[in-house]
Amino acid sequence: MKKIIILTCSACIAILSLYSCEKNAQPDLKANAPAPALHAFDASTKTILNNDWSVSWDSSDNLTVFNAASGDDGYSANCRFLISGNPSDGKFIKDASQTTNTLVSGASYYDWYVCSPHMPYGANPGGTKGYTIALTPSQVGYNSSAHLTASDIMAGTAFSVADGTIPSVALHHLATLMKFTVTNNTGEPTAITSLTFDAKAGGSYITGSFTVDWGDAVTPPRLNPSVMGSSKAYTCALSVKKNVGTEEAPSYTTMDEKIADGASVDLYMVVAPFTIPANGVVKITVEGSFGSCVLEKKLASATTFAAGSYNTATISYTKPEKSVFTETFGVNTVSYANLNKDGYNKAGLTTEVESHKDLYSYSATGNASIAVSSQTSQKINIEKYGDFIQGAAVKLPASNATAANSAIYIKSITVEPNTTYIFKYNKSKGSLNTGEYDTNTVFKWRKNGEEEWNTVNETTSVGTISQEFTTGDGVNMIDIGVEATDRNPDGTITYYPAIDLFKLIKK
Repeated sequence: MKKIIILTCSACIAILSLYSCEKNAQPDLKANAPAPALHAFDASTKTILNNDWSVSWDSSDNLTVFNAASGDDGYSANCRFLISGNPSDGKFIKDASQTTNTLVSGASYYDWYVCSPHMPYGANPGGTKGYTIALTPSQVGYNSSAHLTASDIMAGTAFSVADGTIPSVALHHLATLMKFTVTNNTGEPTAITSLTFDAKAGGSYITGSFTVDWGDAVTPPRLNPSVMGSSKAYTCALSVKKNVGTEEAPSYTTMDEKIADGASVDLYMVVAPFTIPANGVVKITVEGSFGSCVLEKKLASATTFAAGSYNTATISYTKPEKSVFTETFGVNTVSYANLNKDGYNKAGLTTEVESHKDLYSYSATGNASIAVSSQTSQKINIEKYGDFIQGAAVKLPASNATAANSAIYIKSITVEPNTTYIFKYNKSKGSLNTGEYDTNTVFKWRKNGEEEWNTVNETTSVGTISQEFTTGDGVNMIDIGVEATDRNPDGTITYYPAIDLFKLIKK
């Protein structure tokens, strides 16, 4: 799969002006169109992006406006302002239906607070509810950005504005836009049905119900993740829908329109700003006609996805692996001294068919043994008797002058006859206190119950070792294993290649 490419651009800032018609009156608003904004991609959004990249207000635009006498915390109600007349004029007036919501008047100086879009809760600094960035947004159609409107939040302030003076308010985008370009590389037409972005590594919520920290004359408004509602998540799960109804009476269903092999679609989501630390991992899961395709990207340096930024990722959707099983050699509670081959708890084992897990057994030969030390909570150690290396991965000791070669096996794996499989395992160099060494390992497999092993792919390579093989007529179960075949250069003392992650994939 292709690596994720992430680019970040500078924040966009929109300028809004408020005009007071007369002293101590509730003002109309004259709002200049904002600069190109996160939500401004097509006319169905709350602003229109024109062909020349200028932006016009749309007739459905509305704002939340509230104020207070300067230096006072007696905030007005949240007042909704609507477009009046021709949207290109940018004139907003207070919604006449809000008869009980009024602005503060009678002061010499005011502090002004403006939000887009209108939100009845959370704007007022005394509010307890906030703006919601959707956890599970829906995009209707490939390449559409209309759904971004509700989650794209702009806010701005103007402090100590004299009564009768036109306040000028800079609106700042409080969220960040993520654009994912998904390319179909399956070799066949496919539908793309969802994309989930996982930023847990950042340790901050990217979706949910946020309040706004309005800042001050120096610090602009921003989302406040320390005061949130119960709705919050480190992920954003975007579903792709199709409208099978009409524009007036829509009816939505899961996207089933297929794109050609090699074609791409754009998927959009809005999330709260976040930072991934150095070596942190972001995870993207794309669902399509062929199942889940998972991509993980480790960021070499700390990366901030800032408010108002526009971030892109290019993703290759391929046919997911059909994994028969994956064994990561997970947590076991036995001490190293207690050999536990038969009773190993398979905590790191996942299987395509859950019930098959119960059929599997584990075995070791030569100087190898299956046991887990309390100091290596996520690994299984397979080493020569008692030669414990703290923090090591799976260990396969090679033979010494008197012992057979050592190996680790997983047995009784359910397979299909006359089917091609790929077995993979991870391997690092062998090690002793004197240094690291190239080590030979071989892959072994046999038809279940038979004595004869097929031994292939002898290699000193490190990293992911992969071997393809095909079962024969009537083969329904197999055993597989990895054997260490090396000795120390002097021919007597063993050394240990580190082995981790067994995976069997049906081709």
